[in-house]
Amino acid sequence: MSTRRSLAAAPALLLSAAVLVVGSAAAPGKGEHAERRPRLRLIATPRKVPPAVQLAAGDRVERRIELRKRGRGRFGAIYFVARARSRSTLDLDRLNGLHVTLKRCAKKWRRHGAGYRCAHSVTLVSTKPLTGRRRLKLRKLRLRGARRAHLLLVISLPATAGTALAGQRSRVVYSFVGVPRGRR
Repeated sequence: MSTRRSLAAAPALLLSAAVLVVGSAAAPGKGEHAERRPRLRLIATPRKVPPAVQLAAGDRVERRIELRKRGRGRFGAIYFVARARSRSTLDLDRLNGLHVTLKRCAKKWRRHGAGYRCAHSVTLVSTKPLTGRRRLKLRKLRLRGARRAHLLLVISLPATAGTALAGQRSRVVYSFVGVPRGRR
């Protein structure tokens, strides 16, 4: 029996509801006229990401996300934030627990079998353990004007996880937060 088959036979690991919540930029300060200058906001589509459930060691789940800016101005920073609402070893174990990878495609990601494929250039934006806050590189996102950033969110459980994490559940909420230039 192969290693992959023996791991697949183990009880499935669960990552319960993964919900994308869009963070918005700060409102105009005192003395600024909001009606003349629409506030800068970061918009993510879709607003909610389907949950990733029943992952075995070595499995991955892919979700497409598009980011765009609305309003005038530029972002000084964009962050990807993943917070655990209910914790388990899945999100606490930084080596064998769940990991998240963000990739950007120059055009839209296209469905290919069970996953997605980019027919153009792919840029790695970030890869880290699941929870935490990470600043994304603006130049890699290329989020200017009406341009959209076509992202692929990949949630994976390393093959080294074995069966120690079987039956674990974590509920994680993801958000993309845009910070206007000049603010932190």
